[in-house]
Amino acid sequence: MIKEINLEKVNTAQLLSEISNRGFISTKRELIMDRTYKFPRKYKSYKVGIVSDCHLGSQYQQITLLHKAYDIMSDDGVKNVFFCGDMIDGSGRMHRDQMYEMFIVGSDKLCKYAIEHYPKRDNMKTHCISGNHDLSIYNESGEDPVKRICESRDDLNYLGAWNATIEIGKLKFQLLHPDGGNAYARSYKQQKIIEQLPSGKKPNIQLIGHYHSQNVLPNYRGVFSIQLPCFQAQTPYLKRKGLNPEVGFVILEITPNSKGIDSIKTEFITFYEPIEGDF
Repeated sequence: MIKEINLEKVNTAQLLSEISNRGFISTKRELIMDRTYKFPRKYKSYKVGIVSDCHLGSQYQQITLLHKAYDIMSDDGVKNVFFCGDMIDGSGRMHRDQMYEMFIVGSDKLCKYAIEHYPKRDNMKTHCISGNHDLSIYNESGEDPVKRICESRDDLNYLGAWNATIEIGKLKFQLLHPDGGNAYARSYKQQKIIEQLPSGKKPNIQLIGHYHSQNVLPNYRGVFSIQLPCFQAQTPYLKRKGLNPEVGFVILEITPNSKGIDSIKTEFITFYEPIEGDF
């Protein structure tokens, strides 16, 4: 006997589970997580660009400044960019009024816009993870939109959801898009995240998206941690919360050695005047 379900009282995950239990195939795919991507070892100094949280589809996106950032990185000799999540603004249901902050709604349209408008430069590749706004689409449709976007562009490399590791020789980068709101102090979330890392799996360099504010912990428990700015101006939601995001990106110049890392030079490039109506 098949039990009846009150659809108003079950969430999406429970509904998909019940569909699967009844023998039907769900369209929801398993998320790719904790992937490791390896580069050939580099013996000389090199530069990488770090970008996060551009929230394409938001009326408050800063796509002109995002393109400017790629121009600056290209001129500076950057060949690889690490992207730490929230490429698109998501389902429109992240908070009650979010849909009214967007100029594009719907996964297909958002993906199409990102495929056509995310910066592309000769001889540059961007390595991407998805964040909570991206994955709000996954929660509704079973598809990670960042994976879909990357599959349509030969200059975008999909590394999975939330967390990934990039290895360049013996040097390990962690790309991370955590969850939750900002803490009372900028460094608090970074410290707590690092404290939870197993001692044998600590990265040399940790890159954290999501919080839209920049901070550096140059050597906390052996980890060089950078909390990243974003490419989204202050939204009405953030204004109500009393939060004002920082728009910008980071260029790292790294000198490796036989054990991993000899030195790191960190350059924060901040855009102090966001562009209004940049969509």
